[in-house]
Amino acid sequence: MNETAKEKWGYKMDVGIVGGGAIGLLFASYLKRAGHMVTIYTKRAEQAMKLTGEGLVFHRGGSVEKYHVEAFPIEQIREHELLIIAVKQYQLEDLSPYLKSVKKPESTLLYLQNGMGHVKGFKENGWHAIVAGVVEHGAKRMSDHEIVQTGFGKTKISLVTGQSDLHRWTATLHNKGFPIEIKDNWHEMLSRKLVVNCAINPLTAIFKVPNGELLYNDHFQNLMKKIVKEATFLLHLDEREMWDEVVAVCKYTEQNRSSMLTDIENNRKTEIEAINGFLVEKGNENNIPVPYNDFVYKSVSGMEQVGKA
Repeated sequence: MNETAKEKWGYKMDVGIVGGGAIGLLFASYLKRAGHMVTIYTKRAEQAMKLTGEGLVFHRGGSVEKYHVEAFPIEQIREHELLIIAVKQYQLEDLSPYLKSVKKPESTLLYLQNGMGHVKGFKENGWHAIVAGVVEHGAKRMSDHEIVQTGFGKTKISLVTGQSDLHRWTATLHNKGFPIEIKDNWHEMLSRKLVVNCAINPLTAIFKVPNGELLYNDHFQNLMKKIVKEATFLLHLDEREMWDEVVAVCKYTEQNRSSMLTDIENNRKTEIEAINGFLVEKGNENNIPVPYNDFVYKSVSGMEQVGKA
């Protein structure tokens, strides 16, 4: 039987999750599983009604669990002890007015975006603390209220600004199957995740394959190596070490279809601008050519335009 947060630590955390996509629902599932109070804020009122009325259905390792959650449209957002921002990178600008409306003297804000485009938002003041996070799990949203975990990894977090007892609330959120690791250097943490994303996401979208296929196909793997080589040089990271990390992610999420691939398949905007686009811009600023990153950036951007046509 899963031990609840109150039974283990003596209290429940009041957690708000902004975003009803795969990662938002995955976090909501594990937090409810651990016994915390969870409120989900969605863009569409229909999804909020579905979650509240029919519950959150979580498929994990062959089992199916169902949790009662409260869900509201984003316009009804309120203060929480921990507010998790689980929307796409390009949606942050539209979200900003809602975040500014929240009373926030004691709130910790946790960003879970891919890429590095949201770093400028870390300078916002008024929050008790801002924390950056990267997610290595794979997940797929089956419907407005149903999520399946497709890959098991860990969540890494790092304090950016303010004061927050990360060790205390990490201990309450951490549970079997959902490990959380604290990192000292948030910029390095995000840079390392950027290398993983820039290699895996665009290639899976272009070739329409799950993550693992990038390792098993020699041609795809060679392209991944070229992209990693450019990114690590640009970001001053160890190429061999980062390649090993990319390989590890491909292996434990081998059946996962990346968010960029599912976005392309559903004619949605991708996060290519915040991932490979960020690297292309940084390369231009430093007169460092990144032709492989530039190619996949333009390729996925072009695929987005075709999808809109």
